[in-house]
Amino acid sequence: MRWRDALRLSPVATTGETEAEAEDAARAERPMLVYIYADGKAGRDPRFAIEEERALQDERVAVGARFFDCVRMHENDAKQDRALKKYASRAPCVVLLRPDYAAEKCLKGKLRADALFAAMKQVVLEDFENCLHCIARVQDKLQEERAEVADAKADLAKMKSDDPKRAELEAWIAESEKVLDLREQDLYTLKPKET
Repeated sequence: MRWRDALRLSPVATTGETEAEAEDAARAERPMLVYIYADGKAGRDPRFAIEEERALQDERVAVGARFFDCVRMHENDAKQDRALKKYASRAPCVVLLRPDYAAEKCLKGKLRADALFAAMKQVVLEDFENCLHCIARVQDKLQEERAEVADAKADLAKMKSDDPKRAELEAWIAESEKVLDLREQDLYTLKPKET
């Protein structure tokens, strides 16, 4: 999995809306991971410096990022944002925001995967029941179960078309795939804490 696909990092578009309009805009109630970048060396686009960060290539960070709205923002744009302005001078940095836009963590300098993942877990646990460190185990279990389905498909391909167990195996494969898809989808759905 490419980290960019998991992080879904995108430049922030300037829409010209006021902060009040932005607050009222409908958005998923998810935490945010914001990469604030500064002007870089001549000839290099600083927006993509984050792609060189080894911490973002870590599997845990890539999986955890699926629970965040991830954006990148220039330090000048960050200075205009009420939640990010105090971090703009620290660019380049990663700021983690709760769904209510309260800044939880700011990581600057050389990112470490374990520190970033720990911060991501902490931010998610503030408002949601999801347990990011458990996801890897659940993913492994899902992969094992998908391997069993793949084995069953291989067995099905070897069966004769008039085999009486063929229909039963086809039904089991179809039901198993449906259940696994639902479990995987549920795994990546944020579950808000009851207040």
